[in-house]
Amino acid sequence: MAEECLKSDVKFFHFELPLEEGACLPRLARGCGAGVEYIAVTPNGEMYPCHQFVGHNKFILGEITEGVINRKLREEFVRLNDINSKSICKDCWARYLCGGGCLANNFNINRDISKPYRIGCEIQKLRIEYALWLRAKRMEVKV
Repeated sequence: MAEECLKSDVKFFHFELPLEEGACLPRLARGCGAGVEYIAVTPNGEMYPCHQFVGHNKFILGEITEGVINRKLREEFVRLNDINSKSICKDCWARYLCGGGCLANNFNINRDISKPYRIGCEIQKLRIEYALWLRAKRMEVKV
């Protein structure tokens, strides 16, 4: 697959890392954005941090007509979208390219939004390794 990616003009999103510049660069060090950069709104007007939390009442942020009411929950999502607040990630080499993963995956697997999904971490590290390898190979070809 690696050699095929090098030959192709098609760029696969998950193997493209904006390492030099652009709007996505600062986002690499942040989390998934749930409850901070976006929210999900149900047909009934309930607001959730992300579509994957819909139906879990403890994650209702508020109502579309009233705005965010559960400020404590919103603050928790803001905190968890900062990679430096995640002690379990503090020694990980990939933390500033990963952002700490998906909070919904954390909840769905561990029943705790603050506890990273370990298999997801390993998959993400492999994805980042491959993306960095691919970037290095492309740079060699250009030289």
